[in-house]
Amino acid sequence: MFTATAAYPGFAGDPVNVERIRVTRYSAEEVIKQFLSLYTCMNFETELADMGIGRLRFFMRRKALREFTALFIALWYLALQKSFPQDAANFFSIFRESAAMLNNGSREAAKLGPRVDAYMEQVQRKKDADFLPVAEYMARSLVLKTRDFARLRLKLSLRIRNLYMLIFDKLV
Repeated sequence: MFTATAAYPGFAGDPVNVERIRVTRYSAEEVIKQFLSLYTCMNFETELADMGIGRLRFFMRRKALREFTALFIALWYLALQKSFPQDAANFFSIFRESAAMLNNGSREAAKLGPRVDAYMEQVQRKKDADFLPVAEYMARSLVLKTRDFARLRLKLSLRIRNLYMLIFDKLV
C-alpha cells in the first residue's frame, strides 16, 4: 500500500514539517490599505489616450476617470474573490463603508457608487475569463464614437486584463 510516509519520508506525521506549514491571515485593513496605495498610483492616462480622450475634453475625461475608478474597484473585488474566497465579501463591505472616495458626501461619490455596482455586475458574468463584454460596456457607457469599434473594444479589453493582473499581483 502506498502511503505519504513511505513515499516522502518525514512528510506525514513529522512535527517538524507540520510546523513549517502556516496559513497566513490578512486583516481587512491590510488588504484595503494595499489596494488604496495601488489605486493612488494609477492615473489611467494610457487608457484615456487609447480611447481618444484628450486633455481638453474635460467633461468626457472626468466621466472616463470615474468609469475607470469604478472598474478598478470592481476588478479588485474580483481579485479578492479569487484570493480570499471566504473573506472577500467582508473585506469589500468594510471598504465600501470606509472608503472616502465613495462616502465623502460629494456629487462625485454619489455618482461613483452606482458605477461600481454596474461594473461589479459586468465582471461577475465571466469573471476573469473574458473582459470583452466589460470593455464593450465601458465604451458604450462613455458613448465613444469611432469607426473601428471592434479594435477599440479589443484594446480596452486587453487594458482591463492588464489592470486586473496588476491588482491581482499586488493584492497583498
